[in-house]
Amino acid sequence: MGVLSGRNRIRRGISALWRGPRSRAASLALVGCLLAGVLAVTLGAGYSVSRTVLSDGSAYLGKGHTVAHVNGESNLTDAEVARSLATGTQRLESVALPNGLVAVVNNDTGDVTFIDPATMAPAGTPVNRPDSAGLITALPAAEHSYLVDLQRGTVEVVDKQANPGTPVQVPGRVLDAVPVGDSVWAVTGEGKVVQITGERLVRTTSLGSGLRITSADGHPVVVTADGTAYAVDGDQPRSVGTTGLPAGDGAVLGSWQGAERHVIGVDRTRNQVVVLDPRTGTRVTIGLDVPSGSTPQWGAPVEFGNRVYVPDAAEPALWKVDPASGTAEKLTVPGKPGKIELKVSGGKVWANSQYDQRVLVVDDHGASTLADKGTGEAVTDSQQEPTTTPQPESPAQSTTQETPAAPPPPAPPTSRQPDPTTETVTVPSFTRGTGHEAACAELERLGLRCEALSAGDASGLATGEVIDTNPGGGRQVPVGSRVVVRYVGPVEVPDVVGLDVEAACAAITAVQLECAQVPDPTPTSRPEELLVVSRQDPTPAVGGGAAKGSRVSVHFPNRISGFPPLAGKTQVEACQLVESYHLTCAPKSGSPPAGQCPSAGAVFDQKPVAGTVVEVGSEVEISVCGGRVVLPDFVNPLPRNKDAVCADVRSKGLQCNPVEGVTAAGTGHPPLTAYSQTPAAGQQAEITQPVTITYYSDQVDLSDHVGQQYGGNVCAGLAAKGLQCTANRVASPVAMNTIVGQNPPAGRVAIGSTVTVDYSGWQSVHYWIENVGGSGGKVWQLTGSPGGGERFSVGRAFGSSSDTIPNGQLVREFRCSATCGGVPQNRFYSRLESWPGYGASPVAVFLPCDTNDGRVPIYRVWKDENGKRLYGISDTTGGWEGNELLGCAWRA
Repeated sequence: MGVLSGRNRIRRGISALWRGPRSRAASLALVGCLLAGVLAVTLGAGYSVSRTVLSDGSAYLGKGHTVAHVNGESNLTDAEVARSLATGTQRLESVALPNGLVAVVNNDTGDVTFIDPATMAPAGTPVNRPDSAGLITALPAAEHSYLVDLQRGTVEVVDKQANPGTPVQVPGRVLDAVPVGDSVWAVTGEGKVVQITGERLVRTTSLGSGLRITSADGHPVVVTADGTAYAVDGDQPRSVGTTGLPAGDGAVLGSWQGAERHVIGVDRTRNQVVVLDPRTGTRVTIGLDVPSGSTPQWGAPVEFGNRVYVPDAAEPALWKVDPASGTAEKLTVPGKPGKIELKVSGGKVWANSQYDQRVLVVDDHGASTLADKGTGEAVTDSQQEPTTTPQPESPAQSTTQETPAAPPPPAPPTSRQPDPTTETVTVPSFTRGTGHEAACAELERLGLRCEALSAGDASGLATGEVIDTNPGGGRQVPVGSRVVVRYVGPVEVPDVVGLDVEAACAAITAVQLECAQVPDPTPTSRPEELLVVSRQDPTPAVGGGAAKGSRVSVHFPNRISGFPPLAGKTQVEACQLVESYHLTCAPKSGSPPAGQCPSAGAVFDQKPVAGTVVEVGSEVEISVCGGRVVLPDFVNPLPRNKDAVCADVRSKGLQCNPVEGVTAAGTGHPPLTAYSQTPAAGQQAEITQPVTITYYSDQVDLSDHVGQQYGGNVCAGLAAKGLQCTANRVASPVAMNTIVGQNPPAGRVAIGSTVTVDYSGWQSVHYWIENVGGSGGKVWQLTGSPGGGERFSVGRAFGSSSDTIPNGQLVREFRCSATCGGVPQNRFYSRLESWPGYGASPVAVFLPCDTNDGRVPIYRVWKDENGKRLYGISDTTGGWEGNELLGCAWRA
């Protein structure tokens, strides 16, 4: 490689590239910030703006279709952007940045507009990323201003001219990120914690799956699936205590927009606030007194002034929680139900409904007031709306209430009763790369109903290819069952009307949308309608192309009116009827009045009584004529399916309680085969005592093989568990034969499922660019075996013999033994096969730049200077006259 003019030109082009650029200026002085009072400046016809000090107890808040600066002292708007940044009911998020700008993110369009607070006018060119709608945000660190794109998996530094810098690619699928210190800390779906500072990826730490991230006491804190909180900015992750929060969507952690000393979160399943002191490990849990029948929509809480504030978008409301006293008070947020913009700014808590004129403001003593954002486009004033006429209360949900003139009970829905004679079929396991249309054709050939759901992207899969199925491959299901096939494609709202609520929510969450269950206030008289979705919001026609994480509400009846009489039925008949209403049957022996017991096991009384309105899940107590029976052997001879065994138990007037036992793998018996009963055969049992039938499970425990060495023993071990094994040789920077991926992950899987194991099939090489001298003064060589000379790291790729890597891109060294391009012994690297005057020899294999697994693009660059053709290798093309993309490599 030829000499560049100036001793340090290559050093700048390479070391700056591989070591990361210097920090950019991180602050912008606000024009007019020293003015006493307020200065009104006319900026055009019909537009004026007030310049104020931005730390005077104020905040930038969404106001209809724009953003306003609301003064917390006057409780009035003193400046706003004089243009529309949203339409309809689109949601805006505003963030003040240390570069002196305010970022306004439209979560429905993916547009990011940067506002100069001195003029309240847009600065620079807006960022437009429709594919990242709802997944792009701005984060303010100590000095840097960041733009984080969860869809692309990138972090960019935004300078004071509103220009995003070179993206830093986060390895893996980014789930969430927070700013702490001068860094962005992110967690990925692959169980990694990643730190980015400026335009440099600083570190990556493994901490397991199901990670969530927040900040507390000045540290990034990651909460694992089991609820343990770890401070992750030390040499190693350090446990600071246990939150007790459930995994996944069952909990929401505290927002970085109001982070103080404690790790805070909301348990959505129990309506509780959790406050963990990371210094002592002490945890406090405070319950929120939610009215019976309501379904709160908890958002991310904030901490301020020794209190925790929790938003509920369903009302909307803000709960003020005092951890010291264990009390909670609900404050009303002006506006209609919907997402609340909650932040701590200027020494106050702000709870804002974007399309309402008023905003709730709480000071550091917990005192609340309303600020007036003023009138504007799409802004309504909830404080001036007339009071709605009270409606009659819906029937109480008590199981003891009686309704007059109860209609005759409808027959129980027989489709919900198990039928041991039903023909079953095994759901096939589809190999990687199978298209969803081919998968549906195979399912339909087997007599199953296929529902294909476009479910967004998935690492390593092309558009249209199958991600997974539900039920999973290997499961035994009745012929005619519905199988959901998730495939790579745009996220679409599925049509779930007519499905039971569990299946509906499974279909919704399968395409990365949030399912909100909303029970109907009016009971139904038809048991077949219980827990069946009657309507959804949005509908597929309205919600097509939804942003990931969008909420879909499903409405369904969960109460039945006119509960039927049970007297005179056998306990088996009565319990089958009770369970068809999604209720729990609780038989007990009793002594009825004379003449009411025709036989042992007959029902003579019930609670609740016939005609009552009953909520699903309630217990129905039936009084049964007592008696004892000698139990036959229900299980032998093996094998007998558990459903057939339970049918025999019920034919004897007894209740059957099937219980999953050990896995069928390795036993020689089919899954779901019954193998024991309690009480045992020959024993006497009270007629009301259920018979427990234990059966071989159709599931097996799958361990985590990632990080292990791949060999024949891996697939052999899976086969011993009744699983199929597919091994894929993939390109990876880790040591050869190391398992780098597994699908499905560790956990319980169906016997017969296919487990795909990805292992590193080629040995990666750490490549350097090294000065090997020469008559020209500096000759740069791309090598995997550098000597002791001046050198710079390029990254990890593969040796030239690894030409079997799929889509591998062979890079050749072109060397001139004389003078070429005005430079003695000139040298360059290219994917060309030949070049006049140069000898060519293979030197490396780079990879395509088509994934987000941490690879960075590597270019051959060149320019002419003082009559000489100068070559370089860089991950940026700025400052050069020409370039060729050699491929991608991993940072070493």
